[in-house]
Amino acid sequence: MKRRFSLLLATVAVCFVAAPAFASATWVSPAHLAKYTNPTDHDIKVTSYITPKRDTIGNRHIFYYVYKKNSDGHYVYKERFEGTLYNSDSYDSSTRAKGKLVGLAKGTWRVRVKLVWKDSDGDKQVVTSTYRYFVVKNMNFEAPTFVSAPTTKSYTYHSGDSFMLRSYVTPKFHTTENKSAWYYIYRKNSDGDYIYKTRVAAALVLSPDYSSSTRLWAKTSIDKTGYYRVRVRFVWKDSDGDSHTMKSAYKYLHVTK
Repeated sequence: MKRRFSLLLATVAVCFVAAPAFASATWVSPAHLAKYTNPTDHDIKVTSYITPKRDTIGNRHIFYYVYKKNSDGHYVYKERFEGTLYNSDSYDSSTRAKGKLVGLAKGTWRVRVKLVWKDSDGDKQVVTSTYRYFVVKNMNFEAPTFVSAPTTKSYTYHSGDSFMLRSYVTPKFHTTENKSAWYYIYRKNSDGDYIYKTRVAAALVLSPDYSSSTRLWAKTSIDKTGYYRVRVRFVWKDSDGDSHTMKSAYKYLHVTK
């Protein structure tokens, strides 16, 4: 009788030890994207993880389900992408996952993660994460990263004298299409405030002498004496036709008789 009871205990112990191999994941993290806004012509990398860490991946699979927001404001399922599960020595308490979202059209999206596997009885098990929201835009256009303040040869000019305003924009563009720049001129009044007076269109020059910037220049003159300041406004349109503006710091001038 004691022998049978010992065998029964041993059998129960083996089943108890084996059970965690088929235990469900405690938690599946939402998908992580490097950026909220993503370009249409690039694959979007996503990562996530499950806890606790699994000693073996076994028959587990990870999927990224994507949903697109329609004109009614509802999210509609579009596609799923299978990711890769892996263990890393860098992470002691979780099994990691990674994947790519490919070919998504322009719009607002959300993604969630599903971990799928079969338990020891062959039954399908699913654990689902919460949603992560993101946007896909047509970003195939050149945008400036910096606009320099104007430079002049001198701080002081005589009334009516012509002088050059020069500046630059980075990076160097491949084309000046859908781009323009203006020098905005402000005069200091008796209260010490600078009041806008006029603007001068700048030429955009793609010079072989400058490999990393687009050059700007304009020739102008100021008739009225006083203290002035000038700055650049660089304007461009993206591929959706939306206008954007980047402003430079000010350059200060003095105009005398």
